[in-house]
Amino acid sequence: MTSEREFDLSRFSSPGEFRRAVPTACLPFCLATQKIMEKYDLTFAKACELLEEKGYLFWAGVTPIYNLAGDKLWLDKKE
Repeated sequence: MTSEREFDLSRFSSPGEFRRAVPTACLPFCLATQKIMEKYDLTFAKACELLEEKGYLFWAGVTPIYNLAGDKLWLDKKE
């Protein structure tokens, strides 16, 4: 599955702010990005990019499709 994001995530500072703008963003996506931001000291946009690079995040328009297997990025010990 491939998808191209057609918008700039850097305008959002947090998953909560993103969810207010895009109500279809699921809670697991918001939780995972928040935890990844904290664990790796990343911005919201960089946390999303990490999830995309690892194949755990795809986009349907502006709606994030999050694979729950991506939870391992924040549940595992820091590399």
